[in-house]
Amino acid sequence: GAGVEPLVAFNRARGSRCPHDPCELPDVAAYEAAVGRFLARYPWVHVITPWNEPNHHGEPTFRDPAAAAAYYGAVRRACPACTIVAGDVLDTGNMLRWLAGYQAALPEAPAVWGLHNYHDTTHDLADGLESFLHAVAGDVWLTETGGIVELRNGRGRVTHPYDEQRAANGVRHAFALARAHAARVRRVYVYNWQDDPNGYFRSGLLDASGRARPAFFVFGDELAQLAAQRARR
Repeated sequence: GAGVEPLVAFNRARGSRCPHDPCELPDVAAYEAAVGRFLARYPWVHVITPWNEPNHHGEPTFRDPAAAAAYYGAVRRACPACTIVAGDVLDTGNMLRWLAGYQAALPEAPAVWGLHNYHDTTHDLADGLESFLHAVAGDVWLTETGGIVELRNGRGRVTHPYDEQRAANGVRHAFALARAHAARVRRVYVYNWQDDPNGYFRSGLLDASGRARPAFFVFGDELAQLAAQRARR
């Protein structure tokens, strides 16, 4: 009703403890059947990411890019008319190597590729996005980007200390990268709106209480610039 086109990304089971046990890849036929049931229930969904951050070490697809490619094929069979976002990878050191195996196993040449470029936005770089653009053909969507306020690893250790200004700078840089590569970067999804109070990954434009962080005002400024650009056309 609001005119929003939802992008739905599938992920590992809630009980999974990857990279520790249990860490199982779903059967491709079972995965395809589950996607079919999902689409029957939500027929207005037409944009799907088969697997979220499949090159992340905490995913069962981490060492099996061909499995992630098989899930892409399963979504295509379940929804021939859907827009399928390929890859949806994180810009970590294994990205290009993982992508090579994934591309070799894909059943088709994707029209859209997804990237989570947190390394770029956190460290004021462009390497992740630019190497990704060289590695794939087609449109690129930054399906998860923005600024990290605080990050803890699986053991609860803080790897990125709490820093709201770093997060605001990250949001600004995400939009700058998209503008610099606007010919191919067609969408930007900022993650996320508001923190989960129990989350290990804090990147909300609003904190868990609803307070606006500096990144919220950066986001608003960027949207205003986009609106002004459209008005001038």
